[in-house]
Amino acid sequence: MINLRINRLRLAGILLILLGGVLLKTNFMSKAVTTVLWPVLEGSSEGKAVILLVMMGSLLLLSSFSTSNEWLNCRFFSEKWADGKRYLLISILTIFSTCVVGLLTEVWIRLKFGVSIFTIFISMNPRPSTTSIMHSHVFKSVIGYMVSLFGKIAPHNINTGISLIQYTSPFAFIIVIALPLVYIAGLLAMKGMKDTYKLITSFAITVAIIGMIDGGMFSQPLLIGIGILLCVYFAKNPFYLKNLIKPAVIVGIILLTWVAIELGGTNTAYHQLTVINQSEPVNMTSYNVTDVQQHGNKTIYITKPFGSDKTTVESLFKDFNGKAGCMFMTWNFYSYI
Repeated sequence: MINLRINRLRLAGILLILLGGVLLKTNFMSKAVTTVLWPVLEGSSEGKAVILLVMMGSLLLLSSFSTSNEWLNCRFFSEKWADGKRYLLISILTIFSTCVVGLLTEVWIRLKFGVSIFTIFISMNPRPSTTSIMHSHVFKSVIGYMVSLFGKIAPHNINTGISLIQYTSPFAFIIVIALPLVYIAGLLAMKGMKDTYKLITSFAITVAIIGMIDGGMFSQPLLIGIGILLCVYFAKNPFYLKNLIKPAVIVGIILLTWVAIELGGTNTAYHQLTVINQSEPVNMTSYNVTDVQQHGNKTIYITKPFGSDKTTVESLFKDFNGKAGCMFMTWNFYSYI
C-alpha cells in the first residue's frame, strides 16, 4: 500500500511537470489551464501557470523519493526534527520575512526620489514595468535579470520586470537565497506527511512562492499559499475547527493591513504624476492636466481623475516611452470598483 501511494505521487508529479512543459512550448490547453488557475494566481498569466505546474510537480516527485531515503532520514529527521514541522515553520518565516524586505524596498525607492509611498512606480527602460506596495514586482525584477544573464529571452507576452532591477538592487537579491530555502524547507517538511497533506502543502508552497515573486505580501497567491501553510502547521490530529483560528487571525491581520493601506493611500480628487528625467515634451491633452510644476529633474503633473488606474498606466507606457527614465503615480482604489 505504501509503495502504491508513493507511485501515485510520482505519477502526479511527472504529469504536472509534463503539462507545464507542454503549456510553455505550445498553445495546447493554454487558455483552459490559465482560466482554471486565474482565481488562484490573480490573473491569467501563462508564465505563472507554468511555474505552478512544474514546481508543484517537482515537489511531489522529490517528496516521494525522500520518504524511503535512509540518508535523508538520518541526516535531517532525527529526534526533535522528526515531524518536519520545524522545516515548515522555516518555510513560513522565510516567506514572511522576504515579503517584509520587499515592502521596505518599495518604501526605499520612493524615499530615494522624495515621493509619497502611496504611489505606483513605473520604470520605462528597456521595457515599461510597474511596482507598488500593494502589488510588488521587486523580486520579479531579480528573476528577470537572472534569466537574461543566461541568455534566455522570455516570450513577449511575459513581462519579467527586468527594467526595475536598477532601482530594486541590491536588497531584492535576497530572493536568490529565500526561494531555494522556502522550497527545500518545504520539501523536507513534506517528508513525514500523508499523501493528502503532501498534495496540499506542495500546492501551498508553490502558490506562496509565486506570490513572493509577483505581487508580494498583499497578493492573492501569497495570501492563499501562506494561509494554507499556516493551516497545515497548526493542524492537530484529530482535526478540530479551532485549529483554524490562529491561521485565520494571521491572514486577517494581513488583509486588514492591505485594506488600510489601499484605502488610506487612495486619492480620489486628482492624480499626481511625478516624471523623473523627462527628455522630450509629451502631449498631455487627454490627461486633463490642471497644473504642471518643475522641481529639478522632476516634472509634476496634476490631472483630473479619468478612467481606471490600469488604463491610465497603459496610456503612460505609450506616451512616455523613450521620453522619461521613470515616474510615480498616485492611485485611486475606487477606479477599479
